[in-house]
Amino acid sequence: MRKYVLGSVAAFMVVASAGATNAAISFTFDTDNQGWRVGDVSGTVPNAFALAGWELGRLKLSDQANQTGVYAPQAVLGNQSGAYNGSISFDVSDAFNDRTAYAGLILYGNGLSAAVNLGPPSTDNNALTTFTLTLNEANFTRFDGGFFASATALSQAQFQGILGDLRGIAFTTEYNTGADDSRFDNAVFTGFVDPNAIAPVPEPATWAMMIIGFGAAGSIIRRRRAMLA
Repeated sequence: MRKYVLGSVAAFMVVASAGATNAAISFTFDTDNQGWRVGDVSGTVPNAFALAGWELGRLKLSDQANQTGVYAPQAVLGNQSGAYNGSISFDVSDAFNDRTAYAGLILYGNGLSAAVNLGPPSTDNNALTTFTLTLNEANFTRFDGGFFASATALSQAQFQGILGDLRGIAFTTEYNTGADDSRFDNAVFTGFVDPNAIAPVPEPATWAMMIIGFGAAGSIIRRRRAMLA
């Protein structure tokens, strides 16, 4: 009986752990900009200054800063340590891009910034390019500002420190030194947990395992009391 109780508890822990590992937060912009902001992504600290433009289920951006980009909302910031080796994917295009790879994704946190050079994306705003990045130090380098990720490597501890104190996540939408006409869509953050989300109600099967486990534990206690009486 004791093995059964432990097995039930272990099974519940596996279910809970799997749910956390596979957590994902998605933004599809079907009806509005979902709190995303536009700003300058050329600095070493986040610099968002207005709500991002929206049109027909996507974010719509023009040349609005030194290096225009969009910033993710608070739902994917804070302590995201669990996102290490998770991923971020998104769709982007710029009708006037100059065919250069810029610092396409920038993470700000713990006094550091990390980035990866991406691009060029599609010039067709009806056929966006999808980028998917695994979140670890092998795919990012230090970002010291400007338009490109540096050649300075980050240690595992440094990268995990950024994820543990995320102050901003920026995506470049400007791939041209002149005018820009960009679109951004379908941002998916795998391994992230919304710090303000309410914990989900367990599935019926999970409740059943918990009840069986607690019931079995209670039965053992009652038997021991009867033996001692």
